[in-house]
Amino acid sequence: MNRSRNRTRPGSVLIAVFACLLVALALILSAVQVSIRTRQACKEACNLRQVELLVEAGIKRAVERLRQSLDYQGELWKPTLESDMNALVQIEAKGTDAKGATEHRTVTIIARLESKESTSRSIQRSFTFSILREPLSPSESQ
Repeated sequence: MNRSRNRTRPGSVLIAVFACLLVALALILSAVQVSIRTRQACKEACNLRQVELLVEAGIKRAVERLRQSLDYQGELWKPTLESDMNALVQIEAKGTDAKGATEHRTVTIIARLESKESTSRSIQRSFTFSILREPLSPSESQ
């Protein structure tokens, strides 16, 4: 009778193996979940940096256009990106239009990134600044 007590039941090894498999599966699923969250956070950080770069590009574009023309009022610029996002930069320049006098302009840049699949996912940043334009010298106005 002692022999029957010392023997392991045939199904107990199978239960132990299943328990180990469940623990391993839980660890794998947890690692996959962390990986997915990290990937999403990195993608969001990349998109945020991209929209910041679009604001900087919009500032440079506005300053250059204002140097070229006193009549520049702004534009809607759609740069092409190599990503799954659509970009839109709105430039608006307001201010006096007195030719020959120092011109003060307030420029607003609004940069927006939208997902190509869904318009509900978007990132938008804006920046407003003032710029003074010196009057054109007689040689520049001709």
